[in-house]
Amino acid sequence: MIKKSWIVTIFILLSVVCHGLFRLHYLEIYTGVDTPRPIIPANLRIISFSPAITEMIYILGLNEYLVGVTKYCSYPPDARSKQKIGGYYDPNMEAVMRLRPDYVLLGTEHISFVEKLRNVGIRSVLLDNSSPEKIMESILKVGKLFAREKTALKIDKKIREKIYSFKQQIRETKKRKVLLVFGEDMSGKVKKKLFAVGNDPFYTPIIELVGGENVLKNTKTRYPLLSHEGIINLNPDIIVELVQKQETESDLFDRWSDLKMVKAVREKKVYVLKADYIMVPGPRFPQIAEDLFKLFYDTDEAS
Repeated sequence: MIKKSWIVTIFILLSVVCHGLFRLHYLEIYTGVDTPRPIIPANLRIISFSPAITEMIYILGLNEYLVGVTKYCSYPPDARSKQKIGGYYDPNMEAVMRLRPDYVLLGTEHISFVEKLRNVGIRSVLLDNSSPEKIMESILKVGKLFAREKTALKIDKKIREKIYSFKQQIRETKKRKVLLVFGEDMSGKVKKKLFAVGNDPFYTPIIELVGGENVLKNTKTRYPLLSHEGIINLNPDIIVELVQKQETESDLFDRWSDLKMVKAVREKKVYVLKADYIMVPGPRFPQIAEDLFKLFYDTDEAS
């Protein structure tokens, strides 16, 4: 059975990408409110409501002003030493108020907290991290708001150079049909149904960036449950499973043993991808692309 922490991680990601697609006028209403001054005061105090935003704060060199994070903010390691303000969905408003922040940086999935923060006199900055492009926009936005614009532009340039390098390397290659899965259904029964990446704004562009084609990109559901029959019908060239560090690869590989009729399984192109950034739609998304690129072109390991 899937561990509780893994279930929480999955639903955090689902909410990030789903709430990131709020209608544009909501974003226009809230992102333009209470923006910071261009010069940072020495006593500036910032709170982050998500792991992705915490990572942005660190790469922009604003961590000295970070006074509070959620209990899920563990990267970089220094973030673990910051005061905790509760969970991802249930930040403790009393804990937030005790830290006396000047600004709270939150994602579009936290839009319901904007009014609550405003009512107690706390300014908020809403960031959309639902897709790779939106993540880069958020980095530039935070950099501009907190006098780190040059740093943000350097980060943006570095990411775009990485993206360009992928495009150059895959120009003459044939697209791989890719199935990305990330766990069994809630019943925990072996070889029943698997959560897969469907029509989503985060992983699908990353797959395409490195020469893959998400076999489920045209589905109406962002994260459908697939049966064995469904996987057989899709017949992907490559299967990549995103897993927790605690899970063993042998157990995960066993679930594919009776799907030899699927091309990816038959040709031993089933891979396991483990990393703490896999489920975080933040500035380390190029590393996810790098990992997939290596699986697609450099690695012969398989189940």
